[in-house]
Amino acid sequence: MNFIWTRMAFKFPATLFLGPEAIAASTGSTLVERDYLPEVERLVRTQIPNVTSVHIFDQRIRRNVSYQSAGLRHIDLNNRAFYLLPVNTAHVEQVVTHEIFQDSTPASAVQRVRREMGDQAESLLKGRIRITNLWRPINHRVEDNPLAVCDGSLVDYDDMLASDHVTRDYVGETFNLMYRSKYDWYYISNQDVDEVLMFKTYDSSSQVAARHCPHASFHHAKVPAGTLPRESIEVRVLIFSND
Repeated sequence: MNFIWTRMAFKFPATLFLGPEAIAASTGSTLVERDYLPEVERLVRTQIPNVTSVHIFDQRIRRNVSYQSAGLRHIDLNNRAFYLLPVNTAHVEQVVTHEIFQDSTPASAVQRVRREMGDQAESLLKGRIRITNLWRPINHRVEDNPLAVCDGSLVDYDDMLASDHVTRDYVGETFNLMYRSKYDWYYISNQDVDEVLMFKTYDSSSQVAARHCPHASFHHAKVPAGTLPRESIEVRVLIFSND
């Protein structure tokens, strides 16, 4: 199967690999910003042509370990020192709204660009904007709760239901995907720590078949007994270009 970035909104790791230094950096919080994020930016620039600017605005660790069993009683989800749990509902962030589904940038994406880019925002908004997630396992390969991605070219606006995404200092919008038999879903079996899954959550270009990629983790029916709980890192990136 040829996974085409512009047609399906995701890339499997045929060419998306990280070296051992970057892998080690992603497992220690003090090294993530210094060593891992620059490697993520390098990977983005090698995979996407005509990029003029890259801005990483979020990075989080996820573990399939309940907070209770980890002995955590008070969780601050704004604090990156706390891990997040896997999300088992199919969703996508920063979806184009119905009124501007054909050719414009949704309010939530504009809000994100203005929040992150300050004085540069207005000039950057004149070009193409992509919001992209780079997702991979840490510490060991993923067998428990792997991440599945949907072919974005098969998803229409009417297949999604908007909901608020609220944190202490930011209110955005997430779309939950309703069931349709037409969808095609994919995942990487036994995805290893050097294999990166890259997928779009928003693309301002109306010239591509897939402008966003619904995704969700899922419980695999054939997980062997004693399988280690999933641990992963995700990095969210604003990508600007003039194409």
